[in-house]
Amino acid sequence: MTAGNDVTGWLLRRRPGTGTSLPDVLRPGRASARTIGSALGTLDADLRYWEFRRLELPPVLQHLGAAIVAVAISWILGADAVPTALLALFALSWWRRWYLWVPALGGLLWTDWELIWIPGIVVVALFFMRASASLREVLPKASMGVAPFAFVPFRDQIALRFIGRWSDFRLGVDKAVHDDTHRAEAFLSRLPADLPAASRAIVQTARAIREGKRGRLDEGFGLVAVVGEDEELSAPVRGWCDLQLGDLLVMAGQHADAAAAYERARSRLRGRRCRPWLIIAETRSVDLAVREKRSGAALAGLARLRGLAVRHTDLPLIVRTEMYFARLMLDVGNADGARETLERLGSAHGRRGVAGAGQAEAAEHDLLRAELLLLDQAASVPADEVADEVIELAGNALLGLRHLDRPAAETAAHLVLAEARARRGDRRDALAHALEALRTVQALRFQLPSTAWRERWLTLHAMAFVTAVENAWECQDALCLAELLETLRAQPLPIPRDAAGTALAGLLDALLAETAGLIPDGAEESASRGPVRAADPLEAPFPVVVGGRSWCLMSDERPIDIDAELAGFGPRTWYLSAAFVGPWFYRVAAHDGAWTVERAERPAMETDRLESLLDALPIRRPGEDTRAFDDRMARSPLSSPARRRLGDDPEFTLLHSIAEELLPASLIEGLATAPERDSVLAVSLSGSLVAVPVAALPLPGSAAGEDVRIADVAAVAHVPSWAVVAHSRKARAEHAAPGAVDLALLGPDNAKQYLQGRNDIRSSLEPPPLAQETVHGPLDREALSELLRKFTEEVPACLYVAGHVETPRKDEPGSGGIKIAGGSLFGSRDLLQSAAGTARFPMPSRAVLVCCESLGQVTTRGEPDGGHVLHNEWLGIGAGMLMAGAQHVYCTLHLIRDLDDAVRINHALAHALATTHDPLRALRDVQREELRRWRAGDRARPLSWQPYVYVGTGRPVSPEREAC
Repeated sequence: MTAGNDVTGWLLRRRPGTGTSLPDVLRPGRASARTIGSALGTLDADLRYWEFRRLELPPVLQHLGAAIVAVAISWILGADAVPTALLALFALSWWRRWYLWVPALGGLLWTDWELIWIPGIVVVALFFMRASASLREVLPKASMGVAPFAFVPFRDQIALRFIGRWSDFRLGVDKAVHDDTHRAEAFLSRLPADLPAASRAIVQTARAIREGKRGRLDEGFGLVAVVGEDEELSAPVRGWCDLQLGDLLVMAGQHADAAAAYERARSRLRGRRCRPWLIIAETRSVDLAVREKRSGAALAGLARLRGLAVRHTDLPLIVRTEMYFARLMLDVGNADGARETLERLGSAHGRRGVAGAGQAEAAEHDLLRAELLLLDQAASVPADEVADEVIELAGNALLGLRHLDRPAAETAAHLVLAEARARRGDRRDALAHALEALRTVQALRFQLPSTAWRERWLTLHAMAFVTAVENAWECQDALCLAELLETLRAQPLPIPRDAAGTALAGLLDALLAETAGLIPDGAEESASRGPVRAADPLEAPFPVVVGGRSWCLMSDERPIDIDAELAGFGPRTWYLSAAFVGPWFYRVAAHDGAWTVERAERPAMETDRLESLLDALPIRRPGEDTRAFDDRMARSPLSSPARRRLGDDPEFTLLHSIAEELLPASLIEGLATAPERDSVLAVSLSGSLVAVPVAALPLPGSAAGEDVRIADVAAVAHVPSWAVVAHSRKARAEHAAPGAVDLALLGPDNAKQYLQGRNDIRSSLEPPPLAQETVHGPLDREALSELLRKFTEEVPACLYVAGHVETPRKDEPGSGGIKIAGGSLFGSRDLLQSAAGTARFPMPSRAVLVCCESLGQVTTRGEPDGGHVLHNEWLGIGAGMLMAGAQHVYCTLHLIRDLDDAVRINHALAHALATTHDPLRALRDVQREELRRWRAGDRARPLSWQPYVYVGTGRPVSPEREAC
């Protein structure tokens, strides 16, 4: 049996009332009534042991100590055996056994009345021992009887006490790393600058944690990086710093690196002086493993943690470990064991946890219990009392977390409250909590310096979106739902590389390099961490307004009014957006301020029709070689050079099935009845839907035997991001069409390889007839830069590029671009890097990109979600050109094929873009001409013209203005 199966089987069999040892693959041990070493006992036995150690054993020891004192005094005074025995009986039975101590006291008066004062001493001693024990139970105490700062070197303690700053040191550090970060600096600021090395490192790390909790992770990591360079620190101090580094990495979403930091802390925090922080390190490590469902690591850590908790009678820790067991059992399907655990915890502790925990621990305890109750009731609507308890627990957790700067926990609490409210039928309250969760996680995600760091937050981000969208649909609020879907696919943009942005990027680059060295030596290289990459700081997506209002504004920035941006395309503009969210497929239509939203089950659209379309499109499958790819394309219904009879044509049948699922009824009716068939359709799709050739879709509902395509009734504009469109419209406006292709760049990586048949776009290397200047590759970065600097913003110009584009990597979305000589790329980073706050190169106002996947919204095969994931951060080179100043760009959705009609289409696109006053409708005219040829059997393959799309402002040059 494998380790994973053994662990899962153990969790499936476990019950809190049955003792069982850990699986042998983790650590051998024996079953026991209570936890001993690696053998995990029952919760009842561990609680009984706790009660014995904390409630029953102390009084026995106190009375036994008093009896020993009394016997010692009587022996010193030379008392006889009988009075000495009576004194011992009195001390052992005082207060609790009156029928013993009263006769003992009488016998003492009878035998030796001169010793009567000794029982008084016994009573006073017992009183003080009980009072001090009670006081220790009531007042906050160090974990397991050890002062929390005993790990600080003794010479540092002496130095700080000598200058009178020991109290400031303890209070400042304690507040920084626990629940009171806002008051920490009041104490830390009183400390002198010339502290001893260990104390200085501790203070620096405490300040780093404080900055991290306040949302300034870059400053926090910068402070920790300085500490990491000091090699003279003792092992306990380094272990404490590693523990805080782990917390900081968790805040940044770097869980693999955080686990390594916690492991380093555990190995260094040894000895009684470090025990409180060792417990915290073990707890953090277990919590991380449980939440990531790493059952083996979680069980090994829980065994150690439970053993410490039982050995040192830490009741809150015993309860917490049992709740972790319940969570793991639910994850593997052991609902009965988890339910029994919750019932035993509830009966033992009033269903409200235990005393003695801090504010953050109490909040996490309540939140974990609420999550367990929801998971336990996932199969059915919970009973009212269970739902009420979930709401109470999550509400208490949220109140406790409100001022603790823990956004991940706050988001989880809001989501739990949303789920509980939804099951109670309070959909409006559920929506409010889901929107608040969305705001919280969004605010943190875009403070992180790189995509790899932000990736850990995507799951939480997606959960918040799914919950909010589901509740908005149930509330029948079309505008809120439309706004959420627009927010879901809103693209963040890179921070402008002006002087401040360049300085920030440089700081973050240094930060990433520094933090790469903070991970323990010898730790396995994390696949999620990978090599150190440059920072790609982003601005949070601009908030959007739909229908004149917004439910989920997430920043103070001026929002983008989508209705106003749609009006910028013209008076007869329709809007289409669609997305897969959870198990549902949502489609949105808008026109003239009226928004409609429809929902259908996801599998009907995704598994049947969409997969057939993706197989017909030139999108490579994982592991597919060139011959298999070419064979599949030869069989594609989109490769046919002429249309068959309408009822038997596979191209029409395939695209018609997509149109029926994708296009909302209101949009179909509006486009079909529009006068003059001269509408504009703005399209904003994401995920696997990016590849759909919308302009080629047949219009459902047409008369029998009639083939009406979207391109026949509307010009289609793709919207990579509303933020990009809004930015471009604020820039320059064209005063005239260029009239010619000012520059044609052919094969900037190496044109000779294209002509020798080593590439698949040889036909694209023929320059368009209107080209004023033609340059063949190879071109390096310097040569390409010189060519681009010839353009000016004052004179309209047109650029034609035929070559290859490398799409952005998922872990570095700003990395894509046009391939140039030497294997380099010329992409969005090159276009936008500027110390003056403007584009690095003056972009031509128009551009044709005859390159594969130049839109940058790439559809890839074999993603874990079963769909095809949109790079949801930076955009491709087409959108990068718009950000750099271009107004109209023709680019491609996916791979383009080197077919016999490719040259004609490429040159027609170049002529249309260079000479027309309306580039958006000019693309539609080229599409209509290719449709006419195909319908007439004139060798016009759909696969040749369907990849090309328009992105840009959609703003035409008026004929009167052009004449001027």
